[in-house]
Amino acid sequence: MEFNIWKYKFSVSRQKESRIPPDKVLFDRLHLNGLLRPYFDNRASNIGILLSQISILVTIGFTMLVSDISSKWGIDKGVWIFLSLTFFGALLVWFSYIIYKILRTPSFEVFLQKLIDQSQTKEDRRFAFLLLAEDTQSSLRILVEYSKSWDCWLLPNFGKRESSNIQTNDELCNALAIKWAAEGSDIKLSTFKNDLISKKISVKSEKLTTYYFDIFFVEISDNLAKKMSDREFILPAGKYAWMTIHDLRNHQYTLERNGDVIDHLEQQLAHGSPGVSMKRAVELKQ
Repeated sequence: MEFNIWKYKFSVSRQKESRIPPDKVLFDRLHLNGLLRPYFDNRASNIGILLSQISILVTIGFTMLVSDISSKWGIDKGVWIFLSLTFFGALLVWFSYIIYKILRTPSFEVFLQKLIDQSQTKEDRRFAFLLLAEDTQSSLRILVEYSKSWDCWLLPNFGKRESSNIQTNDELCNALAIKWAAEGSDIKLSTFKNDLISKKISVKSEKLTTYYFDIFFVEISDNLAKKMSDREFILPAGKYAWMTIHDLRNHQYTLERNGDVIDHLEQQLAHGSPGVSMKRAVELKQ
């Protein structure tokens, strides 16, 4: 309901004030400033308060020391000096407190910068390797490696640092061979039919990260297959295991943190397997 009194307009409504949308709060600096500023002390304003109080209080204190007010008011000179020193002591404590706030209180501007850094999506490009094998019951299994930082099973992969200098397929084979204490000739790579782009929170950086996975199907020689024929085994690069899709889904952290990759593999393999990485004559030990 609206009504006018002279030239002023009044409005009465039962509707509650609508809340500011989250995206408005996060990305509109004025709204974010108004919402969070009360929880932070601006260093510039504290410094301004300090300087203004110094000028005022020093003036008053100096007047107390040099003035003849004590005799006019009938106050003993010793008492007047004591009051002046007490005043200056309190002034020193107050100055120390203001300086402490300037040095220790979080800066709102620094907070905003941290918020911007955390809200920006990071990017990470990785080479991932798909190895498939059949066990004695003809079940298809995938080779996965255990990541201590992620605390789950992942496809064997290289990150930025490990792959920054890799330019050719042969260099990638050699890098993977070093990881598995093998020879480059023991490994044959071919591109998988579909790569994967995944966006999730990185366990390492705790930031939203877009992962670009270039997936390669791997075939290995009989010599290397002998090292990798157990259900679980250890190589210089870490702990490995052959698991089914069902096994991976039953591992809680793997499903939570790598479920997107599991879904992708399951969808791709449902349309047909690219083959096996080890010859069928090489059985996985139970």
